[in-house]
Amino acid sequence: MKIKNLMTKFAASCLLFFLFFPRTANSKEPLTLWVHPYLPVTELIRKFTPLANYLSEKSGQTIQIKVSESYKSHIERVGEERFDLAYLGPASFVKITDKSTEKILLARLQVNGSPVYHGMIIARQDSL
Repeated sequence: MKIKNLMTKFAASCLLFFLFFPRTANSKEPLTLWVHPYLPVTELIRKFTPLANYLSEKSGQTIQIKVSESYKSHIERVGEERFDLAYLGPASFVKITDKSTEKILLARLQVNGSPVYHGMIIARQDSL
């Protein structure tokens, strides 16, 4: 249920994209939603298809899902602005904003109502 709520918020935010960039939305070519490869490609396509269908229906513009070959290629694609829409994880977003101009953030995920991301790095004490 939480994933559905997150995807709904992301979809609503993506629709704002079409309001601010109407010429893109009127294009005959499909728009691409690029996703970083945090799961197997088939699973990502399955998970993001409802979002792409929803955005296509609401915007009148076909949205195709594309999965980047690697995190590195995904960061490069977004950094070089070779995308229409992109789904980013928190680490990828930090790397992109460190390397390039600021990108327009349409939405961010929330977990249990919090937009904060917590991570840990665990290493043996003698590995330093």
